[in-house]
Amino acid sequence: MQDIILFDIPIYRCSLNNSMNDIRERKERDIRYRESMGLPPIQYVYPSWRYNEIIGWVNISIWNNRIRAEYWLVKQRVVKWLRRKDFEHRGKLFVYHLKRKKEVTSTEIFNDLNHKLKSSIKELFPKYHLDTTCFENLGPYIAWTKINEKSII
Repeated sequence: MQDIILFDIPIYRCSLNNSMNDIRERKERDIRYRESMGLPPIQYVYPSWRYNEIIGWVNISIWNNRIRAEYWLVKQRVVKWLRRKDFEHRGKLFVYHLKRKKEVTSTEIFNDLNHKLKSSIKELFPKYHLDTTCFENLGPYIAWTKINEKSII
């Protein structure tokens, strides 16, 4: 049986606010330098946080009666302005067994998964930022209790 992939949740080096602060500081430093050297100002293009600060993913999939979360991270040391990224599979983050949860509602399953996801990442990587926006927007509408029947939405 093949895994059914539900979500790829991005892991970022830092939050959007922290990234924008870093860029702002870099821009201000560059402006001061250019002024001190008598150079004309230049037009700044801000890099996209969504695609440039990503350092990994959490993949949530269904396999038999289990919901699995696995993660991938960059091989390199995570630093500001990391450009060339090679990702590697790091293994399982957690497994949620549905068979043992017969009297649980879809809402409770979603809340359990959301809590497990956030606490697992915070425990493993306290400095990194997990963007659960898509998961939190769509997760409550999935019929988690029907996953074994393959009619999940």
